[in-house]
Amino acid sequence: ILEGCTDPMACNYASLATEDDGSCAEFDALEVCGGDCFAADSTGCIELIMLGCTDSLACNYEMDANTDDGSCLVIGESCDDMDDMTVNDMVTADCGCAGEAIVEGCTNSEACNYEDTANVDDGTCLVIGESCDDMDDMTVNDIVTDDCACVGEAIVEGCTNADACNYDMDANTDDGSCLVIGEACDDNDDSTINDVITEDCECAGEVDAVLEVDFELNVYPNPTMGEVIITLPVGHAFDLTLVSLSGQTVHTSQTTKGGPVVWNVEGLPAGAYLLHVRNEHATAVRRVLVGGR
Repeated sequence: ILEGCTDPMACNYASLATEDDGSCAEFDALEVCGGDCFAADSTGCIELIMLGCTDSLACNYEMDANTDDGSCLVIGESCDDMDDMTVNDMVTADCGCAGEAIVEGCTNSEACNYEDTANVDDGTCLVIGESCDDMDDMTVNDIVTDDCACVGEAIVEGCTNADACNYDMDANTDDGSCLVIGEACDDNDDSTINDVITEDCECAGEVDAVLEVDFELNVYPNPTMGEVIITLPVGHAFDLTLVSLSGQTVHTSQTTKGGPVVWNVEGLPAGAYLLHVRNEHATAVRRVLVGGR
């Protein structure tokens, strides 16, 4: 921090100063920076600076003053009585500065609880028909009633979208259940795609024509003595699981590209197993024999 005069119009302006120290001055009549000469002639200073109120309308006007010091008080104009417990400070008839004692309350004349004696609004105003907060978490749409009370409606959950086929006109709180005909949804069926809301207000999808339950799946050699090759449709992701007839998972993997997948099952006990191939649209099961010809 560098203190000094930060007013570029002052005669002692300090260009490097970062904080004003109140020292800013002007040239006087003798071109002296900060001098006390108000008027001068060829002989020198003929009148010294006299500070005071130079406004003839002010109640503290000083006719001898030739330099205003900012002290003028005009009756009826606002001022500051330096009292934090008062408001609406103004210059009085006796040239003093006085305010009114603070009286808190509702200062909005349109409010039903308006207080004409209040001079500081305390945020309690209630205007009939406007929204409010009744401090009850079990109500919504709180408004100020004709008797100047804040009252809400009991929560009724349901679909509040008038465009939805399951619109509930009695509901005032949306529960996320709205169904709009033609919009996307999820029928929770992994074998369908393009799920939408139908005209009977249900969510239904289409069976994927490319990946039906009977999608092309080749498993060979079958039976196998060592390796088994699983050929999958290209461009789709699958989860593959080999399960024993007792329900125990003996081999599993994932593929994201399709095509041939090679498994080594040489170490498995001889017998029959079930190969499950699935993705989000389809599921297929193939019987695999290990250890036979």
